[in-house]
Formats: sequence, C-alpha cells, structure tokens
Amino acid sequence: MKYLLPILLLFSINVFGQNAQKEFNKKLNEFEFTSIAKLDSAFKDFQKKGYDNDSKWAAEANYIFGKRYFSKSVLDKSMALLLKASDQLKKHKMNRELADTYHFLGLNASKTNQKVKAVAYFNTCEDLAIAVKDTFNMINALHGLGKILQNDSAFTEAEKNFRTALTLGLKSKDSLSTSYSYDFLSQLMGQTDRPQLALENQLRAMQIREKLGDKYALAISINNVGESYRLLNKDKEAEQYFLKALALSKTIGFRDLESYIYTILIDFAKKRKQYDLALEYAESQRVLSDSIFSENMTKSLADVQGKYNLAEKERVLAEKELAYQNQKFLSLLGLVTLLFASGVAFYFYKRKQEQKKILEAESIAKLEKERIRIARDLHDNLGPELAQVSSKLDMLSYKQNETEDGNLAQLANNTRGAMDQLRDTIWSIRGEAITIADFAAKVREFAQKRLKDYGIEFQDICSNADVILGPSQALNLYRVCQEAINNAAKYANSKRVVLEMSCAENIQIRLKDNGGGFDVDSVPRGYGIRNMQERVEELNGVFDISSNKNGTEIKISVPLISIVKD
Repeated sequence: MKYLLPILLLFSINVFGQNAQKEFNKKLNEFEFTSIAKLDSAFKDFQKKGYDNDSKWAAEANYIFGKRYFSKSVLDKSMALLLKASDQLKKHKMNRELADTYHFLGLNASKTNQKVKAVAYFNTCEDLAIAVKDTFNMINALHGLGKILQNDSAFTEAEKNFRTALTLGLKSKDSLSTSYSYDFLSQLMGQTDRPQLALENQLRAMQIREKLGDKYALAISINNVGESYRLLNKDKEAEQYFLKALALSKTIGFRDLESYIYTILIDFAKKRKQYDLALEYAESQRVLSDSIFSENMTKSLADVQGKYNLAEKERVLAEKELAYQNQKFLSLLGLVTLLFASGVAFYFYKRKQEQKKILEAESIAKLEKERIRIARDLHDNLGPELAQVSSKLDMLSYKQNETEDGNLAQLANNTRGAMDQLRDTIWSIRGEAITIADFAAKVREFAQKRLKDYGIEFQDICSNADVILGPSQALNLYRVCQEAINNAAKYANSKRVVLEMSCAENIQIRLKDNGGGFDVDSVPRGYGIRNMQERVEELNGVFDISSNKNGTEIKISVPLISIVKD
C-alpha cells in the first residue's frame, strides 16, 4: 500500500503532461498565424516545452509546424521539420499524418523545382493513403501529380487526375478537397483556352470556400475568378474581384498574393490611362516589398547575431583550453629529453597545419553561404526594384508623349540593360558548379538573342563539357564573349559566328566570325578590346586577336589549375 500512492502520483503527472501536449497541438492546428513572427514565437514555445523527441506528440507538432511554415513560404525550415516528422511518425505508425506529411514534402519539392523528388513524395503519399483508406490524401496526391503533369504540358493526363480527385471528393462529401479540384480544373481550362469553363469551375470553388471559411484558399479563388474574367476580356468584372481579393489578402496577411494583385491593378490603370492611380498602386506595392524585405532582414540579423554570440563563447572557451594546455606543456618542458621536445615540436606543427586546414574549410564554407545570400538578395530585392523603376519610367514617358529617343525612354532602356547585367551576375555567383556545358549554353542564349535581328547564324562546339568553372572565371569569360559577339553584330558585317571550347591542360576558347575584318595594328585598341584582354589576364590567361579580310578571330587560353582552385 505504501508504494501505491507514489505510483498513482507518477501516473497522474504523466497523464497531465500528455493532456497538456495534446491541448497544445490542438491549438496549434486551429490557430491562424497572420505573420512569420507569430509562427516563430509559437515554435520557440514548443521547443521550451521540452517534448520527448520519441513521443507521438513531438512527431505531430513537427508535422503541424512543417505545414504552417510551408504556408508562409519558409521552405527550408518547412522541409527540415517535415523530414524529421516523417521519421518520427513512422515509428508511431501514424500513417494518416505520415501520408499528409509526404503530401506537403511533395508540394515543397514542387515549389523548389525538384520534380523527381516531388513525384516520389506524391506517389508515397498516395500509397499510404490507399493503405489506410485516407480519401483526403488520395485526392491530395492526385492534385500534386496533376499539377506536375500540367506544368509539363501533359494537359489530358492532368485533367484526368483532377477529375478523378473531384469524383472522390464529391463521393466522400469532402468539401475542402472538392474546392481544390474545381480550382485546379479552372486553372487548367484557362491554360487550354476554355475561359467560360474556367470561370464556372472557379465560381464553384469560391462558393465552397466561402462556406468553409478557409480565408487563404478563398482569397486565391476570388483572385482566380478575376483571372477567368480577364480571359473573357471582361476587365470591369475582373477588377472588382481583384479588389475584393486584395482586401481579403490585407486582412489575413497574404502578402505574396497582395503584391501580385497590385501588378494586375497597375496594368488595368495604365490601360485606362489613369496614370496617377497606377503610380499609387505601384507605390503601395513598393511599400509592401520594403516591409517584407525589412522583416526578413531583421530576422536574418537576429540569426547572425545569435550565431556570432555562440561562436564568440566557443572561441573564449577554446582560448582558455589552449592556455591551459600551453601552461601544462611549459611545466613539463624542462623535464623532457631533446628527442621528446622534437616530438612535441613536430606534434604542434602538425596540429597547426590541421587547424589551418579546418579554418580554410570553414572560411570557404562561410564564403559560399555569403555568395548564395548575396545572389538571393540581388534577385529578390534589387531585381524587383529595377523592374519597378523601368515600369515607372515607361509610364512617365508615355504620359509625356515622348518618342523612343526621349530621355525617359532611354533611361528605361538603360534600366532594362542593368537588369540583364544583374541576371548575368546572379547566374555566375549563384551556381555552385558551372560546367563548360552550362557556360556554352549561357553564351548561346545571349548570342542568339543578340544576333537574331542582324540575321547572323551562331554555332557552338563544346568538348570536355563536364569541366567546372568557378564564379569569377565564368563571369569574366562570359563578359569577354559578350563583347566579342557585340562587336561581330555591330561592326563585322558577318553572316556567321562560331564559338569553340575545349579543355586539356588549359581551357581553350575560340570565337570567329566571317565578316570583313579590320587592321589590328592600325586600329587603336578601345575600351572593349582592352577590357577583354584585362579580364583574361586576371585569370592568368592569354588573349590574342587576329583579323583579315576573311573575318576576325579571338583566342583565349586559361590555365585549368586556376579554374579548379577558384
């Protein structure tokens, strides 16, 4: 009897703890997070609660948080939590939640252009759902696979998936899934020139979502009804729905959709020549973009500060440990023989070399992360700003009845040129491994666009396509090829330009046109040729240009070792 009371007390504490965890997960599933900050706060609360990682409550919480972060487009954190949840859910045989986890993993992979992984995740979701007779996730899998087929222009197969999903939804009286089936069918019909059917299906989806009170899905449906009216050339009705979707998006904090709708409203205003209203919408879009950037930057700075504080603590501890080891070594130094002293010296030399290697590896890793961050910031922030500046300049130029040679029109063209240069720079610094094949494809894309208006044929011949170029090599060599192709278009009067690339001990590039040529010795080297030569010399390479009446040829040779170590 004396042991019964402690056992009952321990049991009641355990039951109370489980009930608290269950209640937390229930609230987490029901609560509507209007910002990433609120979601982050809830996730910190979850971590403080100290759930047992092996418990089913921790598995369920990670699964729910993974879905919620996906809805906020925080894809890296969503993917990490969903993968962790999948392992935990398997242990507890929570197959319904596991099926839904694979559904969201598929959505995550689709959104990050990982088609093969997405198909595998959706197939696993479907297999699990069939095994446990989970109609909801059978439909989710059909939707996910259907969207992939639609993106691959396999419209007939995609429509078959969506209609099968619709039949399952209607049969099981699953209103939420049915609304998504109507939504996806509407989008497909809009894409395949059936605008009236697209509108009818989207109106059905919107009516269901209004009854369900699913505000995010409802905002998307209202927006898509507007898109359907646009396809029918009914701009007045379309604009009314876009304005309604905008108001709802502001209420629930759906900022991605809000920004998209501003783009549509700007076009409507410009079409009616209401330039003041268009500028007002553009300013609202800019303020929205600034707020998103500011929130993300604040979060990034907080993360960096936290990592710095942790690194600083580790450094201080390491210094204390090193000081202790040095003191111990000095106290024993007078007692050891010369041979032992030599052995110790050799040991410290090797230790220093290892530390140097570790520091170099950490430095390279940090530089790589910083390079990717800079490329992402350029793409996500500077790119849209330049696009907005270009759009405003076009509107002002049109409003002032300028010709194509006007100052504002020229500024708009210059801005678009800067956007092209920005895209090229992002391409070079964002790619982790740029092969010769990637490089040749990039040059081919530029050449075909640049030479098309001049009627000049372009051909590229590439061997050793898997040799890798570093970011600085790729960008410098790409700029040289750009300059050479521009010169061929503007001055050479040629009919054909050929690019040859190969690799043995050196990377060899040969650009040749069949134009009229020029006298290399008598024509002074302008900034174009001088810049090409300087860029190649930066890579420890050799630049040579020759020209005669049969055309101009540029030869570039860059040491392979320079490229590998970049």
